Amino acid sequence: MRPARGGPRADAASSPKVSRATILAVDDEPDVLTILQWFLSSEGFEVMTALSGPEALQRVEERLPDLIITDYRMPGMSGLALCRWLRAHRETQGIPIILHTAQDPPPTDRLYDRVFTKPSDIGPLVSEVRALLAHSR
Repeated sequence: MRPARGGPRADAASSPKVSRATILAVDDEPDVLTILQWFLSSEGFEVMTALSGPEALQRVEERLPDLIITDYRMPGMSGLALCRWLRAHRETQGIPIILHTAQDPPPTDRLYDRVFTKPSDIGPLVSEVRALLAHSR
């Protein structure tokens, strides 16, 4: 059985908020997840969280998100390894991915759609989430 994607899709062009879009935030730092979840939820997104790559894969099996924001450096399975896995599977290869990293310069692999360097302003990150969702719908 294939997991269902996020919720009903809103027309991103007609609304400043993409309501009910589901975002999976992945980071091994609980404080970063709390901040992302709070800001994205306040913008009308449904947010799932995972503290590791394997936990993120479990969340994806339960429910396909509309977009994924993942940390780059995580113990065990890096964000890049997570991106590689997602791009290799038909069900997940089209999900937009934002790599959130403290690495400077950021990795140049193109397994993700956008990169944001930590610490990042939440406003531009939310704008990028909206833009990627609008293009993927």
